[in-house]
Amino acid sequence: MNIIFNTLFYTIWLPICLLLVGGVMLWAILCTLFAHLNFYIILAILIALFYIGFPMFAIYQTYNNPNFGNQYGKDFNLEKTREMINEKLKKQKEKWTTDHK
Repeated sequence: MNIIFNTLFYTIWLPICLLLVGGVMLWAILCTLFAHLNFYIILAILIALFYIGFPMFAIYQTYNNPNFGNQYGKDFNLEKTREMINEKLKKQKEKWTTDHK
């Protein structure tokens, strides 16, 4: 009787239990791996969207909206501003040259 029990135990029941436990472990590892892969795939998509999408948005805004970064309003006159800056630079240069004499 002991020989039959040992034979059935080691040839049928133990391999089935080991296959079931190994299958559950493999299933858990694969589920965890695919969950991480899904996370990294989503992360890679988000990073790609940021590094590709943001420059495309900036280029689109720059070429389609000329007042996008303009803090002076829609009636901003570049020539008048350059004249004002040049006048201030001349005054500053005169002040520097007169102060050091």
